[in-house]
Amino acid sequence: MDGAERQGVKVWVGLANDNRFPEHMGARDWLKAQFEQSRDTAREVFAKFGKSPTLAGWYWVHELSFQNGGEHPISHHWTI
Repeated sequence: MDGAERQGVKVWVGLANDNRFPEHMGARDWLKAQFEQSRDTAREVFAKFGKSPTLAGWYWVHELSFQNGGEHPISHHWTI
């Protein structure tokens, strides 16, 4: 982060990139575990770098669409 700040670069942190995602796209329990891992990582990043002007945010890498008859596989929200 220090190097990015010196260069004037914003940092977006990717969360919980698990290459097994395609195998588990419809598996609610697996997605929920990935979601919770991402939440925990985001909390750690925010605790350490939240005051840095360099931290732009994070990106949850698992792209989800409304599947299963329009019901989203992750139906709860979280805040840092």
